[in-house]
Amino acid sequence: MRQQLNKHVYEFDNLVVGSSLRASRYSYEHAYPILNNRLEYIPFFDFTDLESLEDESLSGQIAADFQLENPQISTRNLRNYFLSLLSLEGLNMFSDKVNAVRVSDESLKVVTENSRVYKIRYNNLFLFDDKNIEGVQFAYQAEQPHHRVLDWYHLQSASKSDIEKITSQDGTIGEIYFTTSDKHWKSRRLVAVSHLTEGEINDSNNLEIYTRYEILDILKKAGIKGRKNGTNPETGEHYRLSVKIEFEGREIVESNSLLSRTVGNMRFNPDE
Repeated sequence: MRQQLNKHVYEFDNLVVGSSLRASRYSYEHAYPILNNRLEYIPFFDFTDLESLEDESLSGQIAADFQLENPQISTRNLRNYFLSLLSLEGLNMFSDKVNAVRVSDESLKVVTENSRVYKIRYNNLFLFDDKNIEGVQFAYQAEQPHHRVLDWYHLQSASKSDIEKITSQDGTIGEIYFTTSDKHWKSRRLVAVSHLTEGEINDSNNLEIYTRYEILDILKKAGIKGRKNGTNPETGEHYRLSVKIEFEGREIVESNSLLSRTVGNMRFNPDE
């Protein structure tokens, strides 16, 4: 690797652009510097099986560093782990401070959040993401990829339960996850995950009100009831309030479906 700093001009043989788990791992394993064009959002419920890394030595190192009792780790934590190791090696350029990247032949310009502009020359560019990047013609695996739509709700009235995840195949919602970090059940939240194309996201049939009704139906089928509200004196059974949920907001986790290909000295979504 060659590195020179001359009036904010860097020179590298190889440069990785992206901030996903795949990008950070690729950068770490090849000892290439990485440019985080954005810090990709990874939900709390995404986990990676260490066996899927297909590297026994690396899996063992991660398990030891995190003192894992089972071979699964938060995908967000694993991505941040690789980025931290890259930072220690001086290979995590600009950290999470990048606002925009402009690519041209064998060079790119980086604009950071404090409006500073840096120029980087490279011989080979490895692109894992398309966000905040200009000057590149991207190609995708699917014309209309399915994005993950996360609808967040506060559980205002619900019975206590140890359930952390519910799956469904009956409607639009595929999974419901419950937060586990909240101390009290009354403060717990849930997130309903749907897999929709951009057109489906904007469809009136997928408005929040319909998502709410579907969630309540899924919770009922899973045996989750409202909080206790008195006792029937004749049967001794508890009266129950209806389950109540309050909408907090919607997040969209866009699909990163770049087509794996090579164009000149640029490799898109490389496998190795």
